[in-house]
Amino acid sequence: MRWKLVTGIIAAVAAALLTIAAIVFYSYDYNRFKPAIGRAVENSLGRRLTLSGDIRIKLGFPPVLEARDGALQNAAWGSRPDMLSVKRLEARVDLLPLLNGIVRVKRLDLVEVALLIETASSGASNWDFADAVKPGTLPAPPPAAEPGPDIFACEELSVENGTIVFIDHRSGGERTARIDRLAFKAESFHSSANVQFQGWIEALPVQINGRIGSIAGLITPAAPWPVELTAQAAGMDISVSGSLRKPADLAGFDLSVAAKGADLTNLQQITGASFPLSGPFTISGRLTDPEAGSWTVSDMAATLGEGRITGALSVKVGADRPFVEATLASERLDLRPLLRREGHAVAGGAAPPHPHRNRKVFSADSFDFSWLRRADVSARVEVDHLLLPRLAVDGFHGTARLEAGLLRLQPLTAGVGGGRLELDLSLDARDPAAALAANLKVEGLDVHTMLQALWSSEPIDGLLNLDIKAHTAGASLAAWMAHMNGDVIAVAKKGHFPSKYWELLGADLRTLLTRLLDPLSQPATVTEVECLVLDFNVVNGIAHSDVMLLVTNRMLATGVGEVNLKDEELRFAFKPVPREKDNSKLTGGFGFSLGGLSEPFVLTGPLSDPALSISTTDTAKTLAKAVGGTLLLGPVGLAAVFLEHSSGNTDPCRTAIEAAGKGPYRTPATSSSPGSKKQPDGLLKRFGNSIDNFFTK
Repeated sequence: MRWKLVTGIIAAVAAALLTIAAIVFYSYDYNRFKPAIGRAVENSLGRRLTLSGDIRIKLGFPPVLEARDGALQNAAWGSRPDMLSVKRLEARVDLLPLLNGIVRVKRLDLVEVALLIETASSGASNWDFADAVKPGTLPAPPPAAEPGPDIFACEELSVENGTIVFIDHRSGGERTARIDRLAFKAESFHSSANVQFQGWIEALPVQINGRIGSIAGLITPAAPWPVELTAQAAGMDISVSGSLRKPADLAGFDLSVAAKGADLTNLQQITGASFPLSGPFTISGRLTDPEAGSWTVSDMAATLGEGRITGALSVKVGADRPFVEATLASERLDLRPLLRREGHAVAGGAAPPHPHRNRKVFSADSFDFSWLRRADVSARVEVDHLLLPRLAVDGFHGTARLEAGLLRLQPLTAGVGGGRLELDLSLDARDPAAALAANLKVEGLDVHTMLQALWSSEPIDGLLNLDIKAHTAGASLAAWMAHMNGDVIAVAKKGHFPSKYWELLGADLRTLLTRLLDPLSQPATVTEVECLVLDFNVVNGIAHSDVMLLVTNRMLATGVGEVNLKDEELRFAFKPVPREKDNSKLTGGFGFSLGGLSEPFVLTGPLSDPALSISTTDTAKTLAKAVGGTLLLGPVGLAAVFLEHSSGNTDPCRTAIEAAGKGPYRTPATSSSPGSKKQPDGLLKRFGNSIDNFFTK
């Protein structure tokens, strides 16, 4: 039939045309378009496009345009020659829209992409193409008209095996992100897109999902670029919503940011440093950058356990170091469940024996205070109620300033147990031998009140005063101790202490305290402490005892000696004196009997494992070495307590407290100061035999 013949001819002609088209399609040298493509890109962006590989077409529905080894020139001031390079590009292009002059890419695949986002010291971005376009190379913009269809549209963009490098010459910072897979999906080049990212930021695995602004707005933003993303990183769930004015520069933030995590210790994956707190947390705030090189977090709120912190944070870069300013406040902050505990109690409550007697306590490893020189900081913290594992604080106010490696905490004040705490501290880490100076004063701390604030029912009470002044310099903790200078005064009064806690100490120290607290070996569940007075003067790493006095309901004990912080050796002599109910004439009614003095003993050896021994000879040698002929409130200084009774002083605690902080304690009989009271010869004679036999009883 005629129509069959006509149909066959048409089919044959069509097949021939398709064959010819395929031959032309495959054989045509598309590399001829490289110069034209390069000129078009340079005219549009002001940057040279290099296409080193071949351009070819793969047949398909739709056909695929493939190009290899492309690179886009970086800004003239950039640190690297190319700002973008692609190993392979594949574009699936719809054919019919081409008839109307519209390029519609169904899918654009980029493989092995290297992207550089760079910010100059002036704040300029390598993605700012406006200044790079040569005058007169672009046609005049057409008159305003109703918006028509996009002449270029890309529905899907996929990136595999890529890297993004962020360089900020203002701060000297450089960060790298590795792309395992990055996918955009949008209806057009100018419409918002769904995004998925899976890869790494430095060594941190990250997943991101959400919706962002258009690709056109990313390259040439005309309005704030919208962002609504969720991410998972470092065990945290993070959400970000808002906009960026300059998305390609990662600038112009106005973002609401929120994060929550199961454990604060995971933050060390971001900071690179061990984090001291653990436990669940949340944090939120508004992130903005009001000017180039400046970031601000306002309306900040964080929860740590059951505590809540509010405040603001700002960071400025561009100078020698970033400057961080923070203001933080909390009504109640309980850090007890959050503070990490490195060790665990030994079963049975006893301290484990030291396997090596000569093990050093103070590390000789050099300090790494380089982090103190990386940024300048000004921070103020206010907490109404702060709970630490062994300390309850009210009205905590602290100001910290860090500049070029010099850290100052001045002042830090707080209420503790109904008393007051003040701390001034400076740490100068500008040199390898870091210098430390600290003044700590605690007045009127009621232990029972503080324990109640910690919800503890332990039967411990008493009033504590503490005054510590210390300054040193060195490159390690051992060096700090070896060069330590200062004074330590501790006074505890009217206290009760459960005797069971002595069992937590090693055998020697437990024996020592048992002898001191109960020389008559009469067991008691609670030790009643009338006073404990300690005064140590530290000179070049040698801590000398100026005053050591302990008075309980059963005894009075004095001690003398020193701690060599450099060699980590200690040497102390102790003398307990039992209290008796009868008030002898010699002791002035205080209730002590020199005739019933217990045997003296010494505590000597390394700090890691001191040893206790009973030796009158060693005790006398320790005393002579420590005091250098000066009478202290040590074993011989005990005589001064009794001698002063004749002048109306019947309170050894008051005597010791008055002597603390005034240097070596001198009795009126040995003092050469004007107005010294000389003791009656009769009293000295009555005391003579007892003192002579003090260390031989």
